[in-house]
Amino acid sequence: MKTMDFLHLDASAAKGVAASLKQLLADYQIFYSNLRGLHWNIKGHGFFVLHAKFEELYDDVSEKADELAERILMLGEVPENRFSEYLRSARLKEVSGISCSDEAVKLVLESYGHLIGEERKLLAQASEAGDEGTAALMSDYLKEQEKLAGCSRPTTNDRAVATTALRSDRKTHRTKPIAEEDTEIHNPVFRPAAKSGITPPADRRTNRRSSSTSRRRAGRRSCG
Repeated sequence: MKTMDFLHLDASAAKGVAASLKQLLADYQIFYSNLRGLHWNIKGHGFFVLHAKFEELYDDVSEKADELAERILMLGEVPENRFSEYLRSARLKEVSGISCSDEAVKLVLESYGHLIGEERKLLAQASEAGDEGTAALMSDYLKEQEKLAGCSRPTTNDRAVATTALRSDRKTHRTKPIAEEDTEIHNPVFRPAAKSGITPPADRRTNRRSSSTSRRRAGRRSCG
């Protein structure tokens, strides 16, 4: 039996939903490529915040593209994998060379605005077709992306953008200065000794100097 036989969906309606999913998949793949470029090329004030944020976003977009492809397969169609076809059919356009934070954030928000509009149409289409699986997927995307776009406020000041743009409730959002956070997480020399039971190298050197000084003082006292 075919997968569609288990879904109990009208074949014609399901085919229409799958076609819309293919269109959305193409947009997601272009958006993913654009986010990679922003992640690589961002410069100036806000580099650390936006560089990390764009990586978080393109990882999320990649996961969603995979979910869309799996849903297309579930509806009995074959998802496109050729980037040349994505470029031909996507409504989002490729961009390159963007390094200014203002311009980058504006592009991301406009892209999410387009995706939200397409997902809302697909939600209505899937609901009408009785395709609750696709409708639920679109509903989840909309809830997440509306919140993300609603919490983001582009400004004309690069420093303000760097500290406020694209805020989300994800646990990966930085809440401490970059230098402090990176030192604690990535540099084993500065990790708390209590957690590992090992004295950091700097402390061992200090302890050796202290011990040597104590021995010399003790020697002087004993020779006195």
